[in-house]
Order: sequence, then structure tokens, then C-alpha cells
Amino acid sequence: TDDIIVLKGTHAERESFSAFADNLQLSDTHLHDTLTRRGVTDLFCCGLAYDICVAWTARDAARRGFRSFVVEDASAGVDEAQSAKMKVELTELGVQFVRTNQVPSLVHGSSA
Repeated sequence: TDDIIVLKGTHAERESFSAFADNLQLSDTHLHDTLTRRGVTDLFCCGLAYDICVAWTARDAARRGFRSFVVEDASAGVDEAQSAKMKVELTELGVQFVRTNQVPSLVHGSSA
């Protein structure tokens, strides 16, 4: 199967917003190693909540060397001000913001 199951939030004493590691970066999930082993270079992040889990995962993907995207029209935030702040931070890290209609061309080799 091509599915990857990521267990996060496994340490009761630490928050785990990102799919890559807990918030303190003390323990990683297996996601980075699994994606690298499979030759994945691009990560498209979307969902709820944009300003928390989606943003933290996109940020960690960029920091780990992946080409990271947030699919804006497939994501929603909890807090508008925090969402705006995260967009600035992610943009500075090189995370790209796209819409769902752009994803197929990006997956098939076009650049954003």
C-alpha cells in the first residue's frame, strides 16, 4: 500500500501540531524518513486547522528540505490573525500557497 499512517500526539506531556515532530522537536514521527525513502520531494498540506496543524506541518516540511505547499482553498484556520501571521512566516521559509486547481499541474512537473 502507498498509505502512510503517522502517529502524533503520542506524548501526553507535549503538544504535536506537526505531522513531523512534537512542538518541542524532541521526538520525530517516521514521516520524514518514510517520505525520503520513497523519493518524495513535494508536500501539499491542507485541512483543519490551517493556523495550527497545517501550518506547522508545512513549516517542518520546508525546514526538512521538501518543497512545501499549502492548498489554501482546502484549508481553514481557527484564528484569522494567527492565520495571517503563519502565512508570513511560511512565505519567509519558502512555502508556496496554491489553490486546488493548481495542484495537478504541480504534481505532474510544472512549477508554481
